[in-house]
Amino acid sequence: MIKTTRLDPYLMSFLLATLSVVYSYSVRGQPIVDSLIMELEQANDTARVHIFNALSKELQSSDPNRAIDFAAEAIDLAQQNSFSTGLATSHINFGNAHRKTGNFAQSIEAYSQALQVSQQYQNTKSEARAYNGLGIAYNLLGDYDQALTAFFNSLRLEEKNQDKPGIAHALNNIGIIYWYAGNMHQSLDYYKKSLDIRREIGDKNDIAASLNNIGNTYSSLGDNDLSLEYFLQALQIQEEIGNAEIIFALRINIGSAYEALNQPQKALSYYTSGLEISESRGDNWGTAECLRYMGSTYMNLKLLDKAESHLLKSIQLAEEIKAKAVLTEGYHDLAQLNEEKSNFQESLRYHKLYSMVKDSIFNETSSKQIAELETRYETEKNKAAIQELTNQKEVQDLKLRKSKNTMWFFIFSSFLIMILASVVYYGLRQNRKANTLLRERNKLEIENKERAISLFGQQVSKEVASELLSGPLHSSSKKLFACIMFLDIRDYTPFTENKEPSEIIQYQNDVFGFMIEVITSHHGIINQFLGDGFMATFGAPTSTGNDCENAVLASTEILNLLHEKSTSGEIPATKIGIGLHAGPIVTGNVGTSVRKQYSISGNTVVLASRIEQLNKKFNSEILISREVLEKIDPSDLDIADLGQVNVKGRVEPIEIFRIHITAPITSTT
Repeated sequence: MIKTTRLDPYLMSFLLATLSVVYSYSVRGQPIVDSLIMELEQANDTARVHIFNALSKELQSSDPNRAIDFAAEAIDLAQQNSFSTGLATSHINFGNAHRKTGNFAQSIEAYSQALQVSQQYQNTKSEARAYNGLGIAYNLLGDYDQALTAFFNSLRLEEKNQDKPGIAHALNNIGIIYWYAGNMHQSLDYYKKSLDIRREIGDKNDIAASLNNIGNTYSSLGDNDLSLEYFLQALQIQEEIGNAEIIFALRINIGSAYEALNQPQKALSYYTSGLEISESRGDNWGTAECLRYMGSTYMNLKLLDKAESHLLKSIQLAEEIKAKAVLTEGYHDLAQLNEEKSNFQESLRYHKLYSMVKDSIFNETSSKQIAELETRYETEKNKAAIQELTNQKEVQDLKLRKSKNTMWFFIFSSFLIMILASVVYYGLRQNRKANTLLRERNKLEIENKERAISLFGQQVSKEVASELLSGPLHSSSKKLFACIMFLDIRDYTPFTENKEPSEIIQYQNDVFGFMIEVITSHHGIINQFLGDGFMATFGAPTSTGNDCENAVLASTEILNLLHEKSTSGEIPATKIGIGLHAGPIVTGNVGTSVRKQYSISGNTVVLASRIEQLNKKFNSEILISREVLEKIDPSDLDIADLGQVNVKGRVEPIEIFRIHITAPITSTT
């Protein structure tokens, strides 16, 4: 499975615009449409199929709904006349037009039908186009594994057909998916191969597309000046051509470059003009992403109300068109915004939505298993609540009977001494029974609680399990100092994509098993597994007083053990990245009597995650902040100062240090 990373520069609209120009006409204006409609009157059925398809292609950018109608006409007529080549093309145009409206499910169905027709009649040209359309649609839905498979199939067929434009498009599209996977150098290699072919052909539109994508890659590599230079070259070419769709996306990319260069007002100017273009074209996906970038810029300017308004509009539109990639970024930005507004409950909610959507993109099976575990857990909690109510009722019944006995005692005490003695004896006997029953139930509750802590401790740490089960129902939050660790397995997706599920689970158990033991031995706890990594905390819910030292010792021990196990063949060769940051965090038990979760949040958590991601930039294994360095003894460590580094969401740069481990760690590839 392809592993994706969050990258800041705006890419999707123009990358997808680049994809969408494959096999489509340039915008030539209404006179062409009128001329084609006039030709319909005198054309035979086969020619009418071609004309309907030409009309659909012509209108895909300017009027996609009308383009859908023309493609549907072409499909009906091609089916009536058993015109296989025209039918495959009609399905492709039908899928392209639906994709422009954000109806990705319908577009995938249309491309699949085109693929079936093309394979049936061995039309490799149409088959390559159908695979290309599938790759675009899967990319928009965030299914990058399916997209990469489709694009490689398209490349194989284009090379077989010796179709240079098709080969260039396929190379470009593969570069896009590698960009999403975070493999920038491989992405750049595919983009430049595509650009060489496009310059040989001389297609200005495609040359501009390649220049844009290379600019995006340099932006991801941190070279914002070079990135802006490529974007401006591409915009100059596109303004000569007049393709509004790609001009829109380039303006967004240039805005992102200016934002990276700390020129937010210029960035907003380009975003605003891009938004006007996308809204006028009915491009729902582009509008949603543009609103998100404007919201992010307003947030950096501390205009939080404006930022929230734009981000909420963005995710509302993204939810309507099921654009998971946009939703992932939007939820993440809203979580950060609410954290800055000290609205920690809303921040937690958006963090959960972000994790849920991100997990659903890459591992639907894991999401289903988690849901099943949650259902089982809630069922067990409900049973426990019912049993508690039953216990309370029985105790109340005992008290009521005792009260009645006492009442009868006072009524008849003056008359019947013998009855009084009998009643007193009966009451004492009932008391003894009640006390015995309560003692037995208290013992059972203690045993059940200990068993619950043991079982629950297999899902979270025993410290957290104890905190959740023993704390008050609505416990207040606590502000603590802690050291946060984020660990990520590099190249995890290429390693697992050809493996059986049982092999993947065994690999995770082998790798994470010894890491969990190391974390625990150094007084840390695992808060959350993230598929190909985890988050750990040192200092919460309890502190040993030297939490940063524990975190650094655990990190170095993990790397040393990883090298030993990789070298000995005990596990496949594996490379990881670790980020450490220390500071104040907010903890608390969030939930109800049915379900509670131990929550850790705060800017310290966000910065630790960002520091881990910088390992790719610096080609390192362990990065720590100055806050961690100041609380450890560095005398036995090989530490290098990497200087001040800017991270998203923080105005001031942070100082980063690399801890070097002598033993080499090889890649999983």
